[in-house]
Amino acid sequence: MPFQNLLAEPDVLSALKTAFDEAWTAIELSVDPLAQAKDREYLGSIIVGLWKMGETDMLAAKAVIKFRETPRNCISMPTSEKSRSSE
Repeated sequence: MPFQNLLAEPDVLSALKTAFDEAWTAIELSVDPLAQAKDREYLGSIIVGLWKMGETDMLAAKAVIKFRETPRNCISMPTSEKSRSSE
């Protein structure tokens, strides 16, 4: 869950989770199955970033647009995956 370390009111967390689920449903079929974990993390970070900037309306739709605007090679891997891929 991308929001497990986020401190927010329960209703805010619920709204963020709903936005994440809606956004993921919209993009899931276009995501490489091998990149799903990384892309889910990235989508979560987009949603949190938008929320921190004060966005609340159409959060899922805005997150999908931002996700699709990002070139796939610009999404960085978590450090643990980077070390495994260089072995």
